[in-house]
Amino acid sequence: LSLTTVSRRVARLRRDEILGISAVRNPSKWGYLANAYVAIHADANKVQKICAELAAYPELHLIMTAMSGFEILVGIHAPDSEKMYHFIVDTIARIEGVTNIETFVCAEIHKRSFALFDADRS
Repeated sequence: LSLTTVSRRVARLRRDEILGISAVRNPSKWGYLANAYVAIHADANKVQKICAELAAYPELHLIMTAMSGFEILVGIHAPDSEKMYHFIVDTIARIEGVTNIETFVCAEIHKRSFALFDADRS
């Protein structure tokens, strides 16, 4: 295909909101070597307030409510495990309404993909 054809098709997909283009950096290449997910147990009536407070921290790349044994799941990137530990215990654990936390520290990444779905699935 010619560059003009590809550009026109991509422009149409973007205009129709079928396709979005964004850059996602690899945190380890930017010096964030400690990565974890933190499951937060919280008072049910304070979940939205906790999420709003967490949103102010650039260390967190994901904040979502969950329908499981915990109320909130956050993803954290930190330069090292010590800074990550202090952020979790000194910041997250001290937020009003947080009752307990569980931390899942990344030991190795075996696959990293930024695709939301597999276009080849039948």
